Amino acid sequence: MLRKRLLSLAAAALLALSPAAGAAQYYSSAITAYAQEEILNADAADHSELLDKCRGYYAYNDLGKQENGANLQKFYNKLYEVYSDVWTSDTDYTLYPGQTDLYVVDQVRFTSYGLTKSEAILCYYALRDDNPVMYYLINQYSTGSYTFYAPINRQYTKASVRKALQEEISEYIEKMTAPLSGYTRRFEKALILHDKLLPLMTYNYDAVTIGSKISNKETVTAAEQDMHVYSHNIIGAVKYQTGVCESYAKTYQMLLNYAGVDNVYVVGTDVKNSAGHAWNAVKMDNGTYYFVDATFDDHPETHKYFAKGYTVFNENHIVREANMSSYNYFYELPTIPTGDYSCQANSPSLKTVMDQFAFYINEDNTVTVTRYLGSAEKVNIPEKILDMKVTGIGSDCFFNKPKVSEVNIPEGVTSIGDGAFLIALTSSKTITIPKSVTSIGDYAVGYRNSLGGSYNFDGNYSALAPTKISGFTIKCYKNSAAYNYAVKNGISYELLANTVTAGDADSNGKVNIADVIRIQQYLAGWKVKVDLTASDVDANGKVNIADVIRIQQHLAGWKVTLKTA
Repeated sequence: MLRKRLLSLAAAALLALSPAAGAAQYYSSAITAYAQEEILNADAADHSELLDKCRGYYAYNDLGKQENGANLQKFYNKLYEVYSDVWTSDTDYTLYPGQTDLYVVDQVRFTSYGLTKSEAILCYYALRDDNPVMYYLINQYSTGSYTFYAPINRQYTKASVRKALQEEISEYIEKMTAPLSGYTRRFEKALILHDKLLPLMTYNYDAVTIGSKISNKETVTAAEQDMHVYSHNIIGAVKYQTGVCESYAKTYQMLLNYAGVDNVYVVGTDVKNSAGHAWNAVKMDNGTYYFVDATFDDHPETHKYFAKGYTVFNENHIVREANMSSYNYFYELPTIPTGDYSCQANSPSLKTVMDQFAFYINEDNTVTVTRYLGSAEKVNIPEKILDMKVTGIGSDCFFNKPKVSEVNIPEGVTSIGDGAFLIALTSSKTITIPKSVTSIGDYAVGYRNSLGGSYNFDGNYSALAPTKISGFTIKCYKNSAAYNYAVKNGISYELLANTVTAGDADSNGKVNIADVIRIQQYLAGWKVKVDLTASDVDANGKVNIADVIRIQQHLAGWKVTLKTA
């Protein structure tokens, strides 16, 4: 976002040069100075816009409902102003005089706002709960008798560090929200952001261990301290792709805020592990909030805790009670029903897909199905989900589904993960794999367990003692990934006739302008995958510009024939 604006300004400066050589030198320097000023203004404007778009208001509005609410909100606004300045500041913040671990960005006299020390502290924590993009807000505070000392994490005291991180945040948000174009419903926006986040995150168990060491006052290294900090804020997700529940929830909150989807940051207890936990409540299309736990959903069953009510969450979540006591501040949540949200009314086809499959969105905005949730004998994997092409069948997707006898895999799927059909297709003993598949994992197809009984699979295939399904046949194309897999594993195969569509250079089953571009790229020497047989549309044994012209004529409605040798 910022980078695009800088490029535009630079271009404007170059275009404004005078054609006269003598004037050009003088005028160029003037334009450069102007451009520099505009770039600085654009920098501040872009960052201010980003902060505002990623801002929440739930805690702020909660403060307004309290006794002395107007003053609480005024002090909150002052803190917001102070910490907004940190985003654009060139200051390297230093230790506060006489302190060993306190870095202060500003001092605000809370008594001037008619507040007590306790009220000033709760305003700070309300600010933290609303503004996940302010990653530098530390989970501690410092006050005097009349003054609040606005703290910042040591890791983010240097302006150069903040500037670099903020560029990464901007690019991350742009990348993560790109698939939202054209979507207006809250449910779909929330689902897309949830499913984009999960494959890019890994839970950081090391940070939990470090946190225990810190709580027990054990010695930790500077690197461990750094990891502990970023694993609890958005930097864990943005820069390191790892974090604990707070990082998951705050990153999801930031993205929802940016996308204009009302949501609330929620804290409480993970009952199973008897530990503090964080998740979100998101307003859906019926105007009601439902819980979403991205951390618990970082699992092949990716929507188990998405848009759920209290019945599901009460099994292993306890929400913290509302509290207006300084650093223990927490608001009362909006009304959340016992039942789950259903998108049936607005998106019935999506509801059908979600009843059958768990899935996530890949970095290239394609989809991988991660679990088959249904019980049908015949299963059709969709070509698209949320208008994004399905390209992957995840590891263990159909694991231990012996009732499944037929699975139709659409052309366009490129990968089948480890154990994807382990202990499945055991009755039909066959599967057809399209030639678009280029990667097949271990024990993916044609295997069952040899020990008998039921299993709670933990990822250890050797414990299942996999054995080949007797008489299993893979229907595939010569020299395809499926063919190579069958040969390697000693599984019978049946070759399918190669059908070539004249003009379909990219082998997607369609002839369109993309095929023209693909052939032109090939002819220009680009390293692109192209079906040369399909590209030779005049059947003369060569692929050249004449074939490009013939396809263009066909697309324009000319009476020309596309054929292959």
